[in-house]
Order: sequence, then structure tokens, then C-alpha cells
Amino acid sequence: MEEVLSRKQEIRQVAGRMFRERGYSATSMRELARAVGIEAPSLYNHFASKEALLSDICFGMAEAFFNAFKSATCSETDAASALKAAMQAHLETISSHLELSEVFFREWPRLSEPELSRFRQLRSRYEAGFRRLLREGMQSGEFQKLNDKVAVFTLLSALNAAGDLLRSRASLDADELSRQMSRLLLKGILKK
Repeated sequence: MEEVLSRKQEIRQVAGRMFRERGYSATSMRELARAVGIEAPSLYNHFASKEALLSDICFGMAEAFFNAFKSATCSETDAASALKAAMQAHLETISSHLELSEVFFREWPRLSEPELSRFRQLRSRYEAGFRRLLREGMQSGEFQKLNDKVAVFTLLSALNAAGDLLRSRASLDADELSRQMSRLLLKGILKK
């Protein structure tokens, strides 16, 4: 059964596509309205500004990543399983929101204060969840001793860049990509 999008969701999806293809700065509200099939002033009934729309995309994606992380890790009993589940949840979130996730990764620095600071705090909290799993694994002896900030930077950089593979439709789905990346990345942190 096909999902029926609200007008606000439709605007968000079209904006995500346009911001991804053309960039946030190069996309005007007038062009967005035309692509959605409404008059430009009608957009402002749904979003106060182009930046409000970007903020909606960025914070909406942040919530999706947090929810996926929490759901994936809450029932895991060891750090390695929890980290693997968190990595898979991250990739599945990207896969479920290919265009919006690319906007999320690339355009968030265009947010103005105070949204920019709030977004950075959310990013730090999300990264802290991964660092917590790494520290737990190091304390339990599952993982070798590593600088957790460097390890999380490496993991998340690889996972975020993997979105390019998913977007290219390179005959990999999120599950297969997650399995392959987990093997590659976790072997570097698992204790031998």
C-alpha cells in the first residue's frame, strides 16, 4: 500500500531532493514551490523560511538516528553486539532516508545560531553513545585499547560515506553493507 504524504512531508521530501542535487544555497523557495506544485507564499504556511526547512530536515534526521541507535542497542548484552547493531541501525537509517540523510550530512553547517549549537550538541550526544559502547568493550576486554574519539570518528566517517554506495544502488542493501562493514571495521577494534 502506497504511503500518502502530507503536504509538509511532500515539501520536506522535494526539498531534500533539491538540496541534495543543487545544494541548499542554490535552491530558492520559489523553485521549491514550483517543484511541489504550489505558489511560493503557500510554502510559508508550512515552513517559516528555507532555513526552517533545513532545520526540520536536520533535526528530523537526528531524531531518526537517535531512535534507531536506542532501539538497536537496548537489548544487546555485550559491547561488540551492541556496536554491530548500532552500525547496522545507522546504515538502515541512511538507507531509509537516502536524500534527506545526504542533506543532513552535508548541509547542517548552514544552520544559524542557536540551531547550529543545538545541532552540534546532538551530534556530540550521538557520538558519545558510540564512544560509550567502545569504552564498555575495552573495559570488558572485547576490544583492544583505543582512543575512543579516533575510533568513533573512523566508524562514523565510514558509515556516513557508505551512504554513497547505497545511493548508487551498487547491488548492496543496508543489511549486506552492514555485514561487510562490520567485518571490516570491527576486526580493527576487536581484541585478538
